[in-house]
Amino acid sequence: QNGRLVMKDNVPMFTEAVAELLCDSKLRMKMEDNGYEYYSRNFSYDSFMEEYVRLYENVLQKGKI
Repeated sequence: QNGRLVMKDNVPMFTEAVAELLCDSKLRMKMEDNGYEYYSRNFSYDSFMEEYVRLYENVLQKGKI
């Protein structure tokens, strides 16, 4: 869990989500850690390079993307 989904234009729902994070430091820290882990796995230099390598290997093996 690395965030809260809030319906578009639902101000009370957004306010409740923000208040929950302000009041619950343990939850806030857990979401922060999970968000960083998600970012590191999916958007780091290494993860991009792994995806490019897989893409090129696939192209070389099959001749297509």
